[in-house]
Amino acid sequence: MQEILDKLLSLDDAIHDLLSDGEYAEDTKVREDYIDKAKRAFLKARKRADNALSASTARLSIIHPPNHAVSITPSVKLPAIRLEPFTGNVQNWPRFWAQFKSSIDDDASLSTINKYDFLRGYLEGEPRLLVDGKAVTASTYEETKKVLLARY
Repeated sequence: MQEILDKLLSLDDAIHDLLSDGEYAEDTKVREDYIDKAKRAFLKARKRADNALSASTARLSIIHPPNHAVSITPSVKLPAIRLEPFTGNVQNWPRFWAQFKSSIDDDASLSTINKYDFLRGYLEGEPRLLVDGKAVTASTYEETKKVLLARY
């Protein structure tokens, strides 16, 4: 849709170069009306196409060949886990590290540098002083984990 509108606007701009000032002002008013009408027409067409697609997919039935088991795993949207910052209290370390590890450290979709940024963000007080001033790199993340695990 946007490609077609862009081409139409490009043609309109070329026409504007050929118009006098008075004709240009009048054409600009008409142009805005046409643009609005074109956008509405495209949106209506898209909506009709989406509705038709939804209706046709709703009528589909999936037939599985015999001897092929189908398992459906229900999914539930769980609330986000709130990770409390670690302030250096040794008694809170096991809970903090278990939550951090399962939420961030074990997440393969996160880069090592992002994991390090998250870890630094959850440290306060003495633990934060241990990591302040270190470069944010993948190797520094591993070193920082070792220091924290050894200390707490």
